[in-house]
Amino acid sequence: MPLSLRGERLLDAVAWGGGPKYPAIQVDLRLMRGSQVYSLPLQQVMSNAENNIRAQPNDSVTLVFNPKSFVVMGATLKVAQYPFDMENITLAEGIARAGGGIDTITNLAAIYLFRYEPGFLARDVLSVDRQAVNTKFVNQRMDSITPESSVPVLYRVDLTQADGYFMAQNVRLRHRDIVMLATAEAAQFLKLMTVVRSISGTYYDLTRSTNN
Repeated sequence: MPLSLRGERLLDAVAWGGGPKYPAIQVDLRLMRGSQVYSLPLQQVMSNAENNIRAQPNDSVTLVFNPKSFVVMGATLKVAQYPFDMENITLAEGIARAGGGIDTITNLAAIYLFRYEPGFLARDVLSVDRQAVNTKFVNQRMDSITPESSVPVLYRVDLTQADGYFMAQNVRLRHRDIVMLATAEAAQFLKLMTVVRSISGTYYDLTRSTNN
């Protein structure tokens, strides 16, 4: 792409090359300038003018297909890996995409979100409320968390409480997040009854014969 005096920017180079083949949320923009290589999601370049820097002679701009997704597991109707087809997807929306919980077995008080947090953020989270975290973990590992480290954090959301729903609507999912819907205490019993039905008939008949 020839450069003019008006100062073309990165998005001008993307447009000059015909634009991205895939949705912007699934593409990274990679800039090679001299011996340095910089990479940023294309969506962030499009939504933040500060990231749309001026192109310089001999820059190399590449669009890299980098699909981003999250996983929903556990007691839900559709256990699967879901792609990000929009920039922001909340925890509540992610659960809804999986069909929500199963009425008979899902424990709405035990919705878990597993993700890796940067060290500086993990320290802030763990120090806000000591009663909300594992005391043994805090005592043994807080000092070992550096701002540059990556810390696995497991969040629990209680959807039986009103504030749990507001939290689920405010938490934005990230690439490689895992959402787990835990089962209720009666889940194993219901699994046993499913086996009983397949062997000796309906559950109703079994209990009625016992009562008689």
